[in-house]
Amino acid sequence: MLKIVVALALIALASLVPAQAGTVEDCMVVTADTAYTPGTARPCTETVGGRKRVDSVTTIAPSSSSTVGIVTVNSSALESNKVIKSSAGNLYGWAVTTGAVQGWVLLFNGTAAPSAGGAAVAPAKCFYAPANASLAGSYRSGPPMHFTTGIVIVFSSSGCLTNTASTTVFISGDAS
Repeated sequence: MLKIVVALALIALASLVPAQAGTVEDCMVVTADTAYTPGTARPCTETVGGRKRVDSVTTIAPSSSSTVGIVTVNSSALESNKVIKSSAGNLYGWAVTTGAVQGWVLLFNGTAAPSAGGAAVAPAKCFYAPANASLAGSYRSGPPMHFTTGIVIVFSSSGCLTNTASTTVFISGDAS
């Protein structure tokens, strides 16, 4: 009985959430106060009571500041590894284009590539990459992948847990 009363109280409270000032039809602002322009589409939700409500929209102002943007770091020649960021940061995306050698793309939390020559390694992530192909990963739709030390992308021809360098790939990464 208590659960039903609490659930009904929550439904009643949710239906009291005020809608955006103005009229909203099919997520199109028809009449509005000064916060919204009539005739513009906006994201909207429906309250429990069945009313449509315009959701707030956050716009990031354009900026030329290096502290705001994402930096792309990429290969200038075929290589086996690339330091994307030499200090703590976030990885938003990466891409690797392979040549005639298949292998594995390894993401490391570090400031330099680990020793090659078949050395045992412990990557943060590992992805198979076929020969003559492009492979990419993106963390833009959710939180970025955070690295506490630095961001290094390595291409190994021998698997996820060993680093056998193969200087046959183009590497690119987006970080901040």
